[in-house]
Amino acid sequence: MQKIDSCINTSIQPTVNFCSRNREIKMADSICRRVMREFPVYSNTKIERNNISQHSSIHYKLSSYAGNMVSEMRGYLSQQASKTIAKIKQVGLIKQIKVANCGEMADITYTACKMDKQKNVELLTLGAYNRKAKTVRTFDHTVVGLNFSEKSRVDNGDGVLKIYSNDRKGIIIDSWLGMTDYASNLSSKYKNNQHLFNGVLKDGESICYITIKPVEYKRSDIAVLKNMYPELTKKKLNIFERLYYKFVNKNKFSIDDFSKNVAISHRRNAGLKLGKTQTYFE
Repeated sequence: MQKIDSCINTSIQPTVNFCSRNREIKMADSICRRVMREFPVYSNTKIERNNISQHSSIHYKLSSYAGNMVSEMRGYLSQQASKTIAKIKQVGLIKQIKVANCGEMADITYTACKMDKQKNVELLTLGAYNRKAKTVRTFDHTVVGLNFSEKSRVDNGDGVLKIYSNDRKGIIIDSWLGMTDYASNLSSKYKNNQHLFNGVLKDGESICYITIKPVEYKRSDIAVLKNMYPELTKKKLNIFERLYYKFVNKNKFSIDDFSKNVAISHRRNAGLKLGKTQTYFE
């Protein structure tokens, strides 16, 4: 078995592509950097789509472990009393077990934006839009969008989905790949790296962004998040948030019932070495 604890922040962790052009981009990039810094993770889909596992046995084992742990985490969160509680617990779980795919990283980024009181924040999935046929296909990749304009919204005839295309002011935060830029610029990068989201554009199609209905946080939820995970926001606690958390039932946000034996079992099954006291990537 191989010991891998020392490589958690190396080859698998992406670097941010940053171009400091204006305040909005700088703000969005700072959120992306904050999420990546505080939540260094292994992603089985990133390992697989970059074909890293074909060249390194340790990364093959990491992919197996990370994929199993993501499944365990999603199963655990699906059993929570509410979607809001599940999203708050998700932050703590990812912090602890250090595995996540694009969906989980987008959730954390969306949460960080809400904690920072950013407006016009949306969860988006990558898609392919055929303007002539008015057809839309979704790809397996989730990001966060800021400041998308209704003028860039396209109509595919169903009147339900919000679909954005070629938005020059909308900003994409992709914490899974470590990229922050205008949507129009990132669309070109996605088009040239289609293996990263396991999709292929067909003739007549272009990259588009389709809205996903997120969990809407209440003021009390933000108070809990800011007290539990202050590293996710640049905003300081106010009096309400301090007092509310003092009297809130903290047990309902605890992740102590997520069995550490699950992580130990999957890590051993993948052939990854544990230290004397280690249960996760410590």
